[in-house]
Amino acid sequence: MPNLNWISLDGGSTGVTSDIVTVTAGSTHSIRFDFLPLNHPLTNGTVVITVEGLTIDTDDIHTINSGWTQVPASVISGNGTTATFANVNEPLNSWLAFQLNGVTVPSISGDYLVSVSLDVDGSDTEYAPSDSKTIILRVVE
Repeated sequence: MPNLNWISLDGGSTGVTSDIVTVTAGSTHSIRFDFLPLNHPLTNGTVVITVEGLTIDTDDIHTINSGWTQVPASVISGNGTTATFANVNEPLNSWLAFQLNGVTVPSISGDYLVSVSLDVDGSDTEYAPSDSKTIILRVVE
C-alpha cells in the first residue's frame, strides 16, 4: 500500500512528524500533505481528501495525475469539505501531493480532522480497503 506522509505546514522543510498540528484560532496557513513514495502503483485508483473546519477550493493545488495544477471544481463536494480524485493512474515510486492554499482555520478552539485516503485500485477489490491518514488540526486561542 502507499506510504501516506504528512509533510509540511506553511512550507516547513522538515515537515510535521506528529499527528497533531497546533495552530492559532483564526490564523491562515498553507497545509500540504504528500504520499511518497508510492510503494504500489495506482491503477484507476481513488484519492479522497476530507477536511473539518477548512474549505477545499479551486485555489488549492495538487499533483494527482498531473504536475502541479489547481484543483478542478468537479472534484470538490460537501460544500468544500471533500475532494475526490477518481481514475488515478500513477506508477510505482511516484510522488503525489495536495496543498490547501491560504486557508483560515476556525476561530473556535477545538480539534478538527484532516483525512486523506488512497485506494490503489478504486472500486476494484484486489487491494482493499485503502491506506488512510488522519491529522488533528488543534486550534487554540
